[in-house]
Amino acid sequence: MKDDDGSAVVEFLALTLLLFIPIVYLVITAFTIQGASFAAAGAARDAARIVATAGDPAERTVRAGAALAFADFGLDVAPDVSVTCAEGCAEPGSLVRVTVSARVPLPLVPDFLTERASVGVSAHATGVVDRHREFP
Repeated sequence: MKDDDGSAVVEFLALTLLLFIPIVYLVITAFTIQGASFAAAGAARDAARIVATAGDPAERTVRAGAALAFADFGLDVAPDVSVTCAEGCAEPGSLVRVTVSARVPLPLVPDFLTERASVGVSAHATGVVDRHREFP
């Protein structure tokens, strides 16, 4: 029975490598995707507020705000922002719908695989232009 000496340590190390590393990677990936979802939702909400308040969908301002929301979560992503207004963005009472979408690369994936190894996230937000506000 002396042949089994030290085999528990080897088995423990093998199982640790086979189970622990994939679990840690899955947790990191889940946190990255969840952060991107939060960033998209916050960017859509803030963009809807900007457009509803300003009355004009200032495209550069909305895109910069969306990029900043993703940068706050440590994501170097250029999100797509689309703004649609029901009756015109300056009409009091009209609805402003903003959609923010982005492709988020998975963590620890080489650059040449990021096109294939990415996850799409998107969020929608609707804002209402104040009925008592008059735009110039």
